[in-house]
Amino acid sequence: MTVRHYTYNLTATPQELTGLISTDRKRHISLVFNTDKNSNDTTMIGASTVTATDFGFHLDADEQFVLEGWFTSTDRFYARAKTTTAILHVLVAGA
Repeated sequence: MTVRHYTYNLTATPQELTGLISTDRKRHISLVFNTDKNSNDTTMIGASTVTATDFGFHLDADEQFVLEGWFTSTDRFYARAKTTTAILHVLVAGA
């Protein structure tokens, strides 16, 4: 099984989390989203541009969220820091 690690430096502007899934075939993939333990800001993660309505998953400092499913490279994920900046780590297993 392949495991890759990505780090994103987020701001309050929504950012697409590019390069997470590298296959056009549906594959079972585990995504682990983890905020940096030194971050004081909440991170929002969603399947489309995260807006001021703040839908999606909210991660506080040093929290993680695991998402498993059948994904392809056309699936999109977006994230942003709630107010200032935050660091988001993503581990991808099975891509």
